[in-house]
Amino acid sequence: MKEIVTIQIGHTACFVGTHFWNAQDAASERTDSSVLFREGQAKGASTYAPRLVLIDLRGSFGTQKKVNELYEDFSMEANSWAEGTNVIEQERVPKNEFLRSLDEEANNSELRDFSKDLQSSVKVWSDFNAMYYHPRTIAEVKQYQLNDTTTPFATFEQGRELWKSNSDLRDDVVEERFRFFLEECDAPQGIQVFAGTGDGFSGVSAALVEEMKDFIGKLPIVTFGIESASLPAAVTASNAALAAGNLFESSAQYIPIFKPSSFLPNRVVNANLSRSYNWTALCAAAIDTATLPSRIVKLHTPLQHLLYPLTQTGPLASLASSFPALAEDFTLVAPPEGATLDWMYDWTLSCGYDKVEKHAGQSIVLRGVWDQRVVNLFEDTFSASKSPATMSQSYVVPDLFPICASFPGLLAGENPRPVGVPLTARLRASPRLSEYLERSGQALRSFSALHARRLASEGVVAAEEVQELTETMVELAHVYAETAE
Repeated sequence: MKEIVTIQIGHTACFVGTHFWNAQDAASERTDSSVLFREGQAKGASTYAPRLVLIDLRGSFGTQKKVNELYEDFSMEANSWAEGTNVIEQERVPKNEFLRSLDEEANNSELRDFSKDLQSSVKVWSDFNAMYYHPRTIAEVKQYQLNDTTTPFATFEQGRELWKSNSDLRDDVVEERFRFFLEECDAPQGIQVFAGTGDGFSGVSAALVEEMKDFIGKLPIVTFGIESASLPAAVTASNAALAAGNLFESSAQYIPIFKPSSFLPNRVVNANLSRSYNWTALCAAAIDTATLPSRIVKLHTPLQHLLYPLTQTGPLASLASSFPALAEDFTLVAPPEGATLDWMYDWTLSCGYDKVEKHAGQSIVLRGVWDQRVVNLFEDTFSASKSPATMSQSYVVPDLFPICASFPGLLAGENPRPVGVPLTARLRASPRLSEYLERSGQALRSFSALHARRLASEGVVAAEEVQELTETMVELAHVYAETAE
């Protein structure tokens, strides 16, 4: 089993995904690019493009072309019209310095630091995208516009209704795009989803992943649910809770991720965390590191094996990471139970530390460290978090996380700018997930009370569904709380 198909759903998910793909483009030779990339032919030359379906709103794509220079002769028959088409050419969005450098293929452009220019110029994810995408990658939601304050794409119900009522969108995404990438795989190992859960894409994510599950059979789906939206907190909380309740059922593993508060470990500096460009870079580094064993040539750890210690308890896992990992993080004496690891950041609980505690299972990755003494200390530190036998897996990979030209300048003392940094990431079936579940259950109860009349009419979301999801949250909260006993 080898190939992974990736799905990105929504604007925030595409920010995370763009940082993720830019890092893949800079990965070392020890990484098997065929896991995430497809090889093809265009204009008589070999091409490598992400095995990716990407969904976003009108106005989200900036300078990004649906069909780029490598595939100018490509056409999708489903989009042809017998009566011809009228072409309306819009004013082109000007490119920033980073994108111009890619066009010019300037000498050593990959070594330049574009982070200062990008800090001021990034408005959408395509402003720092370094990848060429296949023509079947980009799917545009034409019914809604990015940042439309009059008719915002704001709620789970809007997203689900859009998906359920729009057969053209469903066929385009599932049949024309997802099926194309999946069927050209020789031995797919699973599906990786970056799902926006804070706005209307919460409903799209839940409906699409459910449909994919019916389509792919037993292949595992790992979903990173990423909540961030410029909406009232109660709206984003109910969107994320409704999405999570549905995605529990259709994903082998669901990892909730929340936009961080202003607090991060103090080695990260100059980080305006209100800017998606900054915080999604750190999030992408965590996801890249946590899933790295599935792409390393000598490991080739299938997703199913990577997730095994987590899936035995339930569908949830938490994600924590360091940026970077330093030798002094790992002490000579294993930390006692209850100790905090204040150099880690918990993306699921939005907490500025991880914790040494009993849990049901974990998968830990240390990358970019060659010193065996440090590796041994790393093993001792995380083995202090007790788990059942065979439910703790650790991986040590020599590759640094690459700091590519589009990555924001976030580290203290970045002079000169590093080519890469060591990282630690941990996926865990943590007892503290009960806190997340209780919070999600409360969000559903508040949603139900606020919209009781509309839910009673059995529209897009019915009262019975919300009640069932709330009960599921309560049951799972008990399950994960008991892992600490």
